[in-house]
Amino acid sequence: MAEPFKAPSPGKLGRIAGLAGRRKRAFLSDVEALLAASERVAAVDPSRIEKLAREHEIDLATEVSTPRRSLYRRFLEYCLNDHALSPDESEDLTHLRKLLSLEEGEVAAIHDDVGRAVYGDAIAVVLEDYKLDPEEEAFLSRLRHEIGLSDDAAAELERAGSQRARARYVNRSAVHRNSVVARKGAELELAGKSEVGLQQAIEDAIVCACETLPELESAELKDLRVEIRAGAPVCWHVKLTTRLP
Repeated sequence: MAEPFKAPSPGKLGRIAGLAGRRKRAFLSDVEALLAASERVAAVDPSRIEKLAREHEIDLATEVSTPRRSLYRRFLEYCLNDHALSPDESEDLTHLRKLLSLEEGEVAAIHDDVGRAVYGDAIAVVLEDYKLDPEEEAFLSRLRHEIGLSDDAAAELERAGSQRARARYVNRSAVHRNSVVARKGAELELAGKSEVGLQQAIEDAIVCACETLPELESAELKDLRVEIRAGAPVCWHVKLTTRLP
């Protein structure tokens, strides 16, 4: 499996050598070449890694900890590229942890960090249309389970993703519609008009506002203007204000 493992480039090896020494450089290069040449990570015999460590005088329990974590993280990101972990990928990850002599706490931290990034990206994708349908909810639920993300972490990322999606929608509306204009960052000005009456003008503003902010609970009447012709009102214009929660 050439991807995601490959022999480090000369430039990268030089940086590693400068920091960790020539023996560490050679060991990491050989380990990555071994992983790249194997059909599956689970097929790599741990004794081969142990042999490389002895040849290069590396103590896996205490040395090259950052590169080892980086290798594991890279493979986890590769496995989650499709937002799912197959049984084979889960088995490979478990085996890679053993090959690289990673502690449970190290692996948990990597999974949490990568899981948050993957879940955050997934939220951004499903909220591109500013809506979350049942199929998308099911997808997010499955993904949370796949990556082992806690409910609290998922809720935090969902809130942040919703806020970013809402901000994008508000900005889009401010550019493309006259009915919603962003002001002072958190304040929105909602415009409506009607040739029928004041109530209809207010309802027009509220309908437009709720398309942008479905969770809108209240708004304040800021301005009222009436066009008059031949002594009779012909059009009502209103402006409401509200603040983003």
